[in-house]
Amino acid sequence: MVHTADKTHALLHHMYEHNESHTEELVEIRDALIKEGEELVAEKVTEAINLYDKGNAILAGALSLLGDHEE
Repeated sequence: MVHTADKTHALLHHMYEHNESHTEELVEIRDALIKEGEELVAEKVTEAINLYDKGNAILAGALSLLGDHEE
């Protein structure tokens, strides 16, 4: 797959926003699991949320280097 620089930057920005959306959904799922009494499952989902947050911070840094994102 060949991308121009603009397309690559746009794709990276899209993936960042896409991950942000998934993170928000995971928070809702985790909260529902807690209400359902599924604390151990909710803990695992929290671990996933933390990994999404870490990945997004790295992507934000990459976008910042491209001038496409403010940290």
